Amino acid sequence: MTFTPNLIKVRGGKEDLMRLQYVTIFLTDNIFKRYKGEDKFLKLMKIYPIGDDGELIEGVKLEPNIIEVVFRKK
Repeated sequence: MTFTPNLIKVRGGKEDLMRLQYVTIFLTDNIFKRYKGEDKFLKLMKIYPIGDDGELIEGVKLEPNIIEVVFRKK
């Protein structure tokens, strides 16, 4: 059983999101899914940039069963 968040907001502009190497979504402490940071995926997961904070990109908790959403740069 997997849980998909309805909305993930991250700090950083759209161009920063497009440059991501991987988007890692933790479902539990040890179970996670990793995706390439592609526009199609970002739209599918409804990941939207908030503001334009340059290199600063971080995830936010939405639900208790989402431990962490991590966005890694190359």
